[in-house]
Amino acid sequence: MTKRVFCFLLAMALLTCCAFAEATAQPVQHGIITSCDSRFGSVKLDNAFAAAEDNIYFHVTPVEGFVPENPKISSASGLAVQCFAAGSEDGVFDFYFIMPDEDVRITVSFAFADAPFDDVAVSDWFSAEVMRAYNEGLMSGTGERSFSPYAQADRAMLVTVLWRLAGSPEPAAAAAFSDVDASAWYAKAVAWASESSIVTGYEDGCFRPAEALTREQFAAVLYRYAGFCGHELSGQAELTKFTDASDVGGWALDAMKWAVGAGIVTGSGAA
Repeated sequence: MTKRVFCFLLAMALLTCCAFAEATAQPVQHGIITSCDSRFGSVKLDNAFAAAEDNIYFHVTPVEGFVPENPKISSASGLAVQCFAAGSEDGVFDFYFIMPDEDVRITVSFAFADAPFDDVAVSDWFSAEVMRAYNEGLMSGTGERSFSPYAQADRAMLVTVLWRLAGSPEPAAAAAFSDVDASAWYAKAVAWASESSIVTGYEDGCFRPAEALTREQFAAVLYRYAGFCGHELSGQAELTKFTDASDVGGWALDAMKWAVGAGIVTGSGAA
């Protein structure tokens, strides 16, 4: 084989190898992570990894009563990445961005879709629960655009919420309590709860609808309601970790153990 032929074949082999390497080389894939408060919604990525310059789409589904704010996207080096809205359909909000040449994090926060109360902020620990109760018709405000989240709840309020949760059933008869007028806004709720053995009155024949609820009363009413609905009442927790456990009345002991075991009631303060 002549040197010219050998050099020609070698050059062709090198060109073939380079072309093969270019054809099989994959672009560097960078990671994408998302974060949001799951109480308010969720985020779904089309792809968890992508190459630089790819268009990356993600979808935000808020819970009822909330909408996503403009998502914040940052690269691993701390640079802000521009986010574009791509429309919404059936309660799902679509966004996209152009992938930089490094990992990124998408952070989604939420706002009220139509805030019904001026005294409840999204940042409040109870905001999601307030909106759910409001949207499902379980609770209303205490005045024009007021919810009064830190006001004391009374016996009539709790019974009315549970009555609405049960579908606002018509009681068989009026409440047999001397201090519950048949025209009161809570009258049907009290009558239903009484005949369903969810609440009882006092020895003097009163219900005391405006009396502030104690924690053990709250636990006892929920315990009876759960039993009325057929829920499992096992899984009770001991109260020994609470320094004031001995203060729980014997009539409320099983209810309080159930409420603690179910995660409905936790301690207050140091214990």
